[in-house]
Amino acid sequence: MNHPILDQIRDLRTELAPGDAAPALVTALADGTAPRPALAELAAQQHRIIASDRRSLLLLATRSADLPVSAWFAALAGARAPRCAPCPASPPPAASARTNSPPGHHWPAARPTRPTSPGSPGSH
Repeated sequence: MNHPILDQIRDLRTELAPGDAAPALVTALADGTAPRPALAELAAQQHRIIASDRRSLLLLATRSADLPVSAWFAALAGARAPRCAPCPASPPPAASARTNSPPGHHWPAARPTRPTSPGSPGSH
């Protein structure tokens, strides 16, 4: 029997399956040709994700305070704390470094994290 939902799942799995080629950004990072703004954006996204994970783990630890698993959630959140610290600004690349920019060009700093307003997702 043919099920449309199962056909859709099969098609999505085929479409989303990893291919033989690595993603372009991964390749550029590996060979040192990734533009600094792309790397800065990736770092900013990771910073937001790790901070969000830490908040979620702390919330789970609080909600399960009367259960033994609470300490486990708190320990996981504590392990993410150092990763939530701001990264020091890096100096512009040396003249001999491989970059995709013209000589004398300075890359802009990473976009700052958007502040959350009370009541918005991600605010506590």
